[in-house]
Amino acid sequence: MSLFSFTSEPPLREDMAGRDGRASRAWHVWFSFVASRLSKALIAAVTVDLGPISPLARQSVTVTVPGAAVGDFAIASFVPASADLTMMAHVSAAETVTVWFLNLSAATTVDLLPGTLRVRVEKV
Repeated sequence: MSLFSFTSEPPLREDMAGRDGRASRAWHVWFSFVASRLSKALIAAVTVDLGPISPLARQSVTVTVPGAAVGDFAIASFVPASADLTMMAHVSAAETVTVWFLNLSAATTVDLLPGTLRVRVEKV
């Protein structure tokens, strides 16, 4: 019996298809891995209009993400962005992600235009 090892990198040194035209075992395993990772992603998008954020201050927004659970990984993106603004996201309760907007400038108030906040949750 041989042991089949696998990493998250595609098996580039393996043929993608066998003589029968079907995906080789290595590529089949890799494609299955990618599909399983994609199926664990939960994504939500909302339009937000943040008020001005004072220097070194923060503001939070909560987003409902069905299926999210405390302990899952969360990331967020916002368009339009600002160089003085950073974000942190976490699953704060079942199906709820809290996104913190942090103004890192010590001198400038950040006042963004309304935009789209996207949240992605990776199931653990």
